Amino acid sequence: AGIGTLDLVATAVDPVPAGSVFEIVSGDGQSLATAAPSAPLVVRLRTSAGTAVAGTTVAFSVSPAGAATLSNATATTGA
Repeated sequence: AGIGTLDLVATAVDPVPAGSVFEIVSGDGQSLATAAPSAPLVVRLRTSAGTAVAGTTVAFSVSPAGAATLSNATATTGA
């Protein structure tokens, strides 16, 4: 049985330029059974001007907390 709807939260751990935004690349819209690991979560970080921000650590979490097992709780952005 599925666990219902979860919100995925991506947070930059390192300082980033003001106005930077995340773009979902893949991993959203998953339907998971209880305690099943997610597929990889991939986001892109861009400045307000659209330039990719590389080398930033991103932490992923779900809400409600502990409701799913993430395949990758952290990732590092590439260019």
